[in-house]
This record gives sequence, structure tokens and C-alpha cells, in this order.
Amino acid sequence: MNENPYQPPMVPEEKESADKTRARRSFRLATVILWVPAVYNYLEFDAIALTGLPGDVEWLYRSVNVVLLLTGFVLLWFIGLNLVERTSLLLHRVFASHTDVKDWQETLYRSVPRIVRLALFGAGLWLIWIVGFYRMDWDFYTLSWVIGVPAHALAACWYLPLLVRWYQLVTSASRGQGNESQA
Repeated sequence: MNENPYQPPMVPEEKESADKTRARRSFRLATVILWVPAVYNYLEFDAIALTGLPGDVEWLYRSVNVVLLLTGFVLLWFIGLNLVERTSLLLHRVFASHTDVKDWQETLYRSVPRIVRLALFGAGLWLIWIVGFYRMDWDFYTLSWVIGVPAHALAACWYLPLLVRWYQLVTSASRGQGNESQA
């Protein structure tokens, strides 16, 4: 059987690294974990916000919000990690273009599995906030400080170590370039 001379050359498909696959699973699991308090928050808000509205406005309001919640979930599920990757690549281009982009991305992928545990704690804090605000009538500002600050600190538990590892990549690449120029 003869090969078609007009056929484009075959480009071998790059297989996704094990770290990237693990990162994708972890990101999706964290999305599911945080989806639970997000839906609960919406339901509690909905119960208050829709009181006294006409039936057709209430129906429209709920329909739009449910569609938006589902759309947000689906987008995070399918392209959430891709958005994080693109942000990572932008940071690489701006701050570390002299480092190896594969090492940069693999560092990101190795850091993502940590977000599952952080999402569990974050979901717990979010649920405490929801119950405190909607069910127990705790002061909004006090509750937001007492719960919000630790919740943001949880997020920092993911991105600060990642930034440190990226910084180490940049400095080791700079030292490597300095040694090559002296040789």
C-alpha cells in the first residue's frame, strides 16, 4: 500500500504528564468540594431574596441563577485548570522567560493536589459562614473577618509555596546562566 504524498506529516501527540493528570483530577475534586457550599449559599440567599416577588419574576430569577451556577461549575470542570495554566504561562513569560517552561508548568502541576485538602477546610469555613450569617444572624462584618481571613490564608497556603518554588526555579536558572557566561 502506497503512502499518500499529499498527506500532511504526522505530528506525534504529546501524552499528558502524570503530574498534569493528577493536577486535573485534584482541581476537579476541589471544584466539587467547593460546589457544595456554593449551592447551599445560593439556596440560603434565595430563600431571603425572593420573598415577596411575583411568581413569574421568582421563576425567572431562579432559572437564571441555576443556569449561571451550572455554567460556572461546568466551566471550572472543563477549563478551570487550563485557565490556571494560562495564567502560569503569562507569569512565566513576564517574570521567568529564561527558565524552562516545562519545569515551570510541572512545578504548578505538582502543587495543585494540595488544593483538595485546602478546599475541604475552605468548604468547612464557608459552611460555618453560611450557617452563622443566614441561620444564626451573626454580624456580617465580624463573621466575614473571623471566617474570611482564615479562608484567604488557606488560599495562600497553596499559592505562596508555589511562588517560592517558582522563585527557586528562576534563581537556579539565573545561576546556571551566570556560570555559562563565565566559562
